[in-house]
Amino acid sequence: MSESDLATLGIEAHSLKGTSATFGAETLRSTAECIEKAAKSGDQATVDQFVPSVPSQLESVLTELNRFSSALSA
Repeated sequence: MSESDLATLGIEAHSLKGTSATFGAETLRSTAECIEKAAKSGDQATVDQFVPSVPSQLESVLTELNRFSSALSA
């Protein structure tokens, strides 16, 4: 991954970290923080370690948000 790609990833991970914290998604927030720090420091190995877990963590968060939304509608 190029330096500019890592810089962009760092910015995106920072946004994901903040959004995750807003929703109380601590696991996703922590993962995003690790990705952000690794991307900003150019640590490709750590980026490669954490990025693959993001989709499943996002899916878990979305599932919980849907449950919460359904409970509000009931």
